[in-house]
Amino acid sequence: MKAKFRISIVLMLLSSPDFIGAQCRLDLRDAINIHIYKTNNVQKAKLTYDNAQLEYANYQKSFLPSLSTNITPISFSHSMKLLQNYNNGEYTNVNENTNAINGSLAISQLIGPTNGTLTVASSINWLREFTSNNNSFSTSPLYISYSQQLMGGNKKYLYTQKLQKLKNALATQNYVASISSEQITVLALYLDAYSKWLEVNLYKKISETSDTLTKISEMKKNAGMITESEFTQISLQQVSAEITLKQARFSYDKSIRQLENELNINDIEIVKPHYNDLPLSIDASDVASIIMRNNPSVLSDEIAKKNAEYSLYLSKLATRFNADLSMSYGFNQYANNFMDSYRNPDSRQNVNVTLAIPVFQWGINHNKRRMALNEYNSIILSIEDNKKKIKEEIESYVFSYNHNREIVELAEAKCKLAQEVYSTEVMKYINGKTSAIELSNASKDCIQSNQELFSTIKSLFNSYYQLRHYSLYDFAKKNDLVNILELNGK
Repeated sequence: MKAKFRISIVLMLLSSPDFIGAQCRLDLRDAINIHIYKTNNVQKAKLTYDNAQLEYANYQKSFLPSLSTNITPISFSHSMKLLQNYNNGEYTNVNENTNAINGSLAISQLIGPTNGTLTVASSINWLREFTSNNNSFSTSPLYISYSQQLMGGNKKYLYTQKLQKLKNALATQNYVASISSEQITVLALYLDAYSKWLEVNLYKKISETSDTLTKISEMKKNAGMITESEFTQISLQQVSAEITLKQARFSYDKSIRQLENELNINDIEIVKPHYNDLPLSIDASDVASIIMRNNPSVLSDEIAKKNAEYSLYLSKLATRFNADLSMSYGFNQYANNFMDSYRNPDSRQNVNVTLAIPVFQWGINHNKRRMALNEYNSIILSIEDNKKKIKEEIESYVFSYNHNREIVELAEAKCKLAQEVYSTEVMKYINGKTSAIELSNASKDCIQSNQELFSTIKSLFNSYYQLRHYSLYDFAKKNDLVNILELNGK
């Protein structure tokens, strides 16, 4: 009776739908949505993202007026100077010691549409001649200058503006992709730990059952109810189950430590990952359209194409007629004292036009244009290849996800039925209605169905999160990851 009671307890445990205790600390959703931000990989990606945001902010601020000042407090010079005496006409070499002090204050403004620079400034220069005890001041109380390239400035501005916006968008997508990639890493570690935990619990129950069956078999053998060979078969099952249990515990301890190290947290207890929140199916055409909008690789291709267009344009611009234009208007004055150098300044104007006219360069400019065009065409072909590759991978993941989503409930039902069959075979063996071989086969079927269930769950989650990673889109919540993840959190 005691043996039957123990067997009943074991069978109740085996028939339990979850092998993991009810009190658990870390759910898969919490691991990949909350604790993910504690990982080193995500924190490093956050620093890279912050730098990209600062870089884009600097680009935007470059179109604001900038104030700068330059001061040269010491510019000392010593030289021999030949001077003539006005009284007797003699020439004498005299040591000349001078110091020049320069200062300027300027406000600059980048003019985006023309790609030119407007500057408003004021400057002063004080020359102190120690030998002759003489001071001289030269000042420009105010001057305005403007410079730009005669042609191509507006188009360069538009290209640069577009590229900066695309790079900023790519930085955001790369950061989201980094978080998503880390989520996949944590998912793999979590599922591996869950698999090992299932094995520990399953083999623990099988080991306990085998231990009890061995004792009952020994009693039957002594009573002449079973043969020595059959008793040996049961004993072998018990030893094999014990060895497998020890191996499963070692593997579980190793996998749980890897998960703890990745998430930077301790004392993790995992729970069964639930797939009910996942969509019943995913349409490949929907994934493809979302990828064209969200995938960093697609945006990188667009940036590469835009860069190639820009390089081609710059190549054409550099190998044809152009000119640099600069104009300035201001006031200047010279005097022997500071106050006089600011009285009644004279106006000054300056216009410079520098022409660049390619005449004959042995076809070098022509070759440069061809090289830029070939680079552009090469990038276009690479973009097409990348699109085909993404399409093939997406179709594979969608097919895998939809297939596993269909059969996961069947696999779970099969696992439960296999456990029930094993439980029945155990009772039949106790009552002498089945052999040790049939009991062993039932045990193997129970283990195999458990492995098939986990394999289906693993493939289901992997396919889903790979699609989620490629598209940066949560198909369960029907929202872009950029709107879900904590991009600006600490």
